Amino acid sequence: MTETGFQPKHQGSQHEGDTGRNYLECLHGLQAVGMVRRKPGRGDATLSMSCSDKIARWNVLGLQGALLSYFLIEPVFLSSITVACLSKSLAIVPSNVEEISLDDPVKRALYDRVVPLSDMLPDPFRVNNPIFWRAPVPPVEFQQSPDELSCLTCGYSICWNALGLHEVVLGTTGRKQGTSAKGALSKATMSSLCKRALLDLFVSLLHDSETDSHLSGLSYLQMKVSASKYYKALEVFRSSFSPFRDWLAKPAELQSFTWP
Repeated sequence: MTETGFQPKHQGSQHEGDTGRNYLECLHGLQAVGMVRRKPGRGDATLSMSCSDKIARWNVLGLQGALLSYFLIEPVFLSSITVACLSKSLAIVPSNVEEISLDDPVKRALYDRVVPLSDMLPDPFRVNNPIFWRAPVPPVEFQQSPDELSCLTCGYSICWNALGLHEVVLGTTGRKQGTSAKGALSKATMSSLCKRALLDLFVSLLHDSETDSHLSGLSYLQMKVSASKYYKALEVFRSSFSPFRDWLAKPAELQSFTWP
């Protein structure tokens, strides 16, 4: 495992089936192919995997997660993925959207890595094969100048939905913008997208469901594990013969809370 995000394969890096490249070699500029990667964060390393690893996981398990699997007959998969091109290649990319070539590193990272799991997944899970598109070149006024300083990413997340939710969340704490030190543990400052809030929504859907009594008194983690088909697929995804075997699981103590 490394602490870098997705990068195209570097000349001289190991072949696609080999995941043994160690961290020191990656630091010296060789990008190991097929390894799972952890987001480095701004300080202490995070517990989150890279974006490319998460999307590859969605192409096996779906976007719905374990809890929604109780209600859905099939996983929810992405039908297509559109990526932007690097600024240095703007001059060679046509202005219209075009399909990414089969040997593109994006396709290798998000799809090719999970193909070997195809025959091992329980129904209704499967390896999803989305269409990959390269986004068109943006207008000149929206392009970053070559001599312009690199932009820092924003630490805030803006969340909204069609039902009227609109909140700004500080990524380093997971709390709503404007939260004071005294209110850091208050329920009113929790994001509507945090695990506890999602558990509240899930339980509200269970009240008229036959599975209500089966899950009564279980913790958040236990409810997720009880989604047996989803967890069987997850075990295949993280098995010892999978390229995702080094996937970092969140500590159990962070998921042991109960409802209400």
